[in-house]
Amino acid sequence: MKVKLLLIIMFAGLLHIATLVIASNEALTPENTTLATNNTTLATDNAMLAINNQTLGQNDTTVAANNTTIGSDGNNQNTTSETDETIETTKEKENGTSIEEKELLHAIFWEVKPFIFKNSKGEIDGIIPQIFEQASVFCNGRKPFIHYKVKMDSRRDFYDLARSNVSYHSNTSVLKSVDKQRAFWAPVLSPTNTKNDGFLKERALRSFQILKTTHISIIVRRDLISLPNKIFRGIMACEQIFVLAILLAIIVGIFLWVIERYQNTDFPNSFCRGAMTGLYWSIVSMTTVGYGDIQPSSAVGRFVTCFWLFIGVMVGCVMTATVTDVVAGNDFDIQNKKVAVLENSFEERTAEKQYRTNVVSAKSYDEVLEMVRKQEVFAAMMNSDVAAWYDEIISDDTAEVPLRMVAKLPANLYVHCLLPTDLLHKMKVIFKCMYYQKDEVYTFAEESFKVHHHPQNIYIGSTGDLMSENVFCRAIIGLLAGLIVLGFGFDGWKYVQFRVNTKKHGATNGENKEMTKYYNSAQAASLI
Repeated sequence: MKVKLLLIIMFAGLLHIATLVIASNEALTPENTTLATNNTTLATDNAMLAINNQTLGQNDTTVAANNTTIGSDGNNQNTTSETDETIETTKEKENGTSIEEKELLHAIFWEVKPFIFKNSKGEIDGIIPQIFEQASVFCNGRKPFIHYKVKMDSRRDFYDLARSNVSYHSNTSVLKSVDKQRAFWAPVLSPTNTKNDGFLKERALRSFQILKTTHISIIVRRDLISLPNKIFRGIMACEQIFVLAILLAIIVGIFLWVIERYQNTDFPNSFCRGAMTGLYWSIVSMTTVGYGDIQPSSAVGRFVTCFWLFIGVMVGCVMTATVTDVVAGNDFDIQNKKVAVLENSFEERTAEKQYRTNVVSAKSYDEVLEMVRKQEVFAAMMNSDVAAWYDEIISDDTAEVPLRMVAKLPANLYVHCLLPTDLLHKMKVIFKCMYYQKDEVYTFAEESFKVHHHPQNIYIGSTGDLMSENVFCRAIIGLLAGLIVLGFGFDGWKYVQFRVNTKKHGATNGENKEMTKYYNSAQAASLI
């Protein structure tokens, strides 16, 4: 194209030169000269017009090419849009479910208060349902996205199903209505990093934490915190102090006898009698009773007495404080004690590793409490949130063996759920929103079902409880009754013996009067 253009320009230039030569050499007339000039100009204009037409043709060709490309892109875009719509339609028709139902999580659950349970109206209730109800408000335009499909009767059945080979969508399976990509297993109260969690990989599940409890409760039999029992344990807690005080009393008593035996008639010269007298004096002085029947007379003896009185006051204060602490406080030590916990749970791991107890596993929380009632274990350890909802059962005084919650210890107890590893993108977006809205979603749900219960350190029952439940008190009452019976029996035996002797040997009037006076006074005292 460029070569043709160059040739045209050269031709026009040569034509113009030839015209000038002819005009100068042949002396053309003015008319001919004018005509030649006009012809040359016309030829030049025609050449420029041809050049412009060719350029315009090139531009038209470029525009046409661009239009062709754009049209091709538009066709490709339309084809992609149609393909996406086909894929979405296919997904919506998958498994024969509707769009609304496909947006739900399909829950497999077991009941445990307060996490998830059926209320008095037969509705699914609890912290977990409340969490997802709040999430539907704040993260899904008030559209519920969880459907509680399968309810298991117990925790054991829940785990047995999870670990079984039962597949989703099987007509003979309890999971036939559960979509694999929407399966939601909850609540999971056990660590998910143990050797028993191979089913997570087989079912393509992953663990997701939804709740955390910061305390673990200790439950014991009520009789262990009864007032007589705690007093007795308080006295036994003073065992070392008592032994130390007796040893000091013996030493001080002997020392005072050595000082006083030559100049004080209250202290015999004999070692045995003198030491016993000194021990009696030191114990009476230590308890700050001070009868005054035995008194030191020397200056050294009185100095020892003053020193010993201060020691006695301190010993008495320590013993009183110890008994008070046991009676009013919480002195339960569970280390190396047999403790019942829920099997394969965070409670089991906490009790064994953090508090070093001898763990006895149970299949359910009800079985945990039953083991305490049967005295198979010393105590039970439960998630504090669960124990609060079991408080009516724990504190039921009409039960054969009433229980009490006596302490709450620090612990990290988690509540998990299991979600598919290939969870739908929309569900991921909702869970992310739930995290950012955790105060409105998680905190609100927890506070809605929070039940506060406080440890009970001491139980003060009625007199009837004292007589019927406490073995120690029954033993004391039995001993007292036995002594009274023996006393009356002794008096009766003496009276019979007196009558027999009177009949056999006779008695003086003075003896008869004395015995009669004695028995009359005894009978009067018994009537009082």
